[in-house]
Amino acid sequence: MYKFQPILKSTIWGGEKIVPYKQIASGQTQVGESWELSGVKGNESVVAGGPEAGTTLPGLIARHGAALLGKANFERFGEEFPLLIKFIDARQDLSIQVHPDDRLAWERHKSKGKTEMWYVVDADKGARLRSGFAKQVTPAQYEASVEDNTITDILAEYEIHPGDLFFLPAGRVHSIGAGAFIAEIQQTSDITYRIYDFNRKDADGNVVKQYGQIPSPGDIIYEDIDGNGDVTDADRAIIGNPFPKFSYGINLGATWKGFDLSMFWQGVSGLNRYCWETTSDIRGNLTDRFLDRWTEDNTGASMPRVGSSMNDKYSSFWLEDASYLRLKNLEFGYTFRQEILRKASIQSIRLYFSGGNLATITKLKNWDPEKSSGDARADVHPGMRTYSFGVNVQF
Repeated sequence: MYKFQPILKSTIWGGEKIVPYKQIASGQTQVGESWELSGVKGNESVVAGGPEAGTTLPGLIARHGAALLGKANFERFGEEFPLLIKFIDARQDLSIQVHPDDRLAWERHKSKGKTEMWYVVDADKGARLRSGFAKQVTPAQYEASVEDNTITDILAEYEIHPGDLFFLPAGRVHSIGAGAFIAEIQQTSDITYRIYDFNRKDADGNVVKQYGQIPSPGDIIYEDIDGNGDVTDADRAIIGNPFPKFSYGINLGATWKGFDLSMFWQGVSGLNRYCWETTSDIRGNLTDRFLDRWTEDNTGASMPRVGSSMNDKYSSFWLEDASYLRLKNLEFGYTFRQEILRKASIQSIRLYFSGGNLATITKLKNWDPEKSSGDARADVHPGMRTYSFGVNVQF
């Protein structure tokens, strides 16, 4: 049995219930979340005591594998722990939000989606949760309700009490209300689409900013980790892996009668790249994914608006899995039999085709996985694909 150190997160909306509930010594205030068991990169749980104290959850899984997770879970998820378990104490209403399902999360972010469940640990009198729509609405009505601050009028609200349980499949609009103290079990994902944040103010009554600016519709919203009301470089966290976990190569060769075939495959696994495109300087070309960029007529877009430096920050939005397997070289030839050539005083003739970078298997789109992280308009063009035909004659 393992006990893990809680990861306490202070937030603008956080309360003061988590620390006394867990009976831990901490002077941290406005603790909105306590991550109890997490394999999220940059927020990995650490064993609190015993012979393996200081070991991260991913480290435990790498060390013990199926003995820790069970054979079926280990075969399905490998070394990625599939759940994130946390406490949430909402002193204020949390933002109205929605999470993508596995398909959409993979398509947009190369990540898993986020289905979650809430268990109400405690609740102030009159505390509520919002889950789903209370009535049928059109897309136009939905967008108008966000603009005029009436979106809560079209959502289903539930007064909560200790012991209540809510299941929220990915894709369901929801919000945790003020006074709710809940335990949350969710998929290992930190992808959230915030729809409405109640024009939230910081401790000084100012709207939460990003690098000193109030974000506009269509901007990427970053997490204010330190809860000071302004997202800056101090809110950055380590995510992704710039170095591959595994590098490998495969040499294959075969001959049959006069034919010969050789090929070399090269690959890496467990590598991430930032595949971003500057949106503030739009004089150059952008990839076709920006055809689905945010505009006033396309508010459900998969890409942010252009013309804003707010969206040029390195973030999880641009991080992608750059693992790949590439056919670096292939050569196919045929050598004519000597008895055919002997009359012409030729020892051998070999015809061949050779190609380089002929095929690549990767989840990455628009980028060459062998290039470094960077802007698409910089030096990230793919390696050249080459073809050659030849004849070797030996007299």
